[in-house]
Amino acid sequence: MNIFADFEKYLTEQDRSLLTMRGYLSDLHQFVNWFEQTNGETFALELVTPTDVREYRQYQLIIQHRKASTVNRHLAALAALMSWVRELAR
Repeated sequence: MNIFADFEKYLTEQDRSLLTMRGYLSDLHQFVNWFEQTNGETFALELVTPTDVREYRQYQLIIQHRKASTVNRHLAALAALMSWVRELAR
């Protein structure tokens, strides 16, 4: 199962624009790269903690000097993924 391919299919079914889907998937891949580098382990959704999300937010703001709107978009992509996964688990 490729979680990102399945998530992209879900976004398509939700009638999200192509730009939104590309943005979300790009943002999620950036989070995965950060997660693996920071935690030293392969990404798995069940390993993501609220602390990871807070640290990623700080990393983007302080280290990467991203605007709050950009950071919020990255976090929205992550929230959408997590929400979708919770729906699947029901």
